[in-house]
Amino acid sequence: MKFASQKIKDINIEDIKPNPYQCRRHFNLLKLNSLADSLKKVGILSPLILRATKNGYEIISGTRRYRAAIIAGLKTVPAIIMKAGDKQCAKLSLMENIHREDLSLFEEAEAYFNLSSYHGVKKDKIEDELCVKKEEISDKIKFLRLESSMRYKIEENKITKNAARELLKIHDVEKQNEAAETIIKENLNDKEAASLVKEINRELALNKKNSPKMNFTLCANTVKKTVNILKENGQKAELLQKDSEKYMEFIIKIRKTGIL
Repeated sequence: MKFASQKIKDINIEDIKPNPYQCRRHFNLLKLNSLADSLKKVGILSPLILRATKNGYEIISGTRRYRAAIIAGLKTVPAIIMKAGDKQCAKLSLMENIHREDLSLFEEAEAYFNLSSYHGVKKDKIEDELCVKKEEISDKIKFLRLESSMRYKIEENKITKNAARELLKIHDVEKQNEAAETIIKENLNDKEAASLVKEINRELALNKKNSPKMNFTLCANTVKKTVNILKENGQKAELLQKDSEKYMEFIIKIRKTGIL
């Protein structure tokens, strides 16, 4: 990390843009307003960390102070300018937020995923620099398998991390939603949620076992016999068969001139 200048400068707030790699998506408005009131009285004691861009500056660290400064009506903010690439910005943003208790499960998971997938930072390096075990990183990234609507439901209704992990075990989206609704409505604890998911998966497995299976060989032979019967009765019939991963398609062509 290199500082372009360690001198604190007053930067026009209009020239500052948010960090595109900021992992935090939700900010507590009450806390921001409280911080804004404090800034009006004593100002910003800890300077923002910015990097220069073609059109001004971009936040590396200090998003909450920046937002509170806007609410407080400040025209300038104290800042230190540093040189940093996209990868470093993403890493520093995560480092700033990682140990805050109110960073959501999915915000943290997305930050880890972006670091490892988009910026090519290996989990070993994340583990060393952020003091987070690789197993924990992989575990949290798994939560991104949940659809966005399910993530919203989990966050809005404060479903616990352990209960959300149980929901991951249901591979049927409809049943997964039903389970989440039951957890919310009945206010199930983690143990009860685990029992619910176990019962749902048992039911899904039983339904799958008892569902009738199509005998494709028998089906193909039946269609071929039908075509042969048509031919034996003087019809000019032709059978076309197409196979794909999901379907077996049969097309029977009968010449109109051959129909009595």
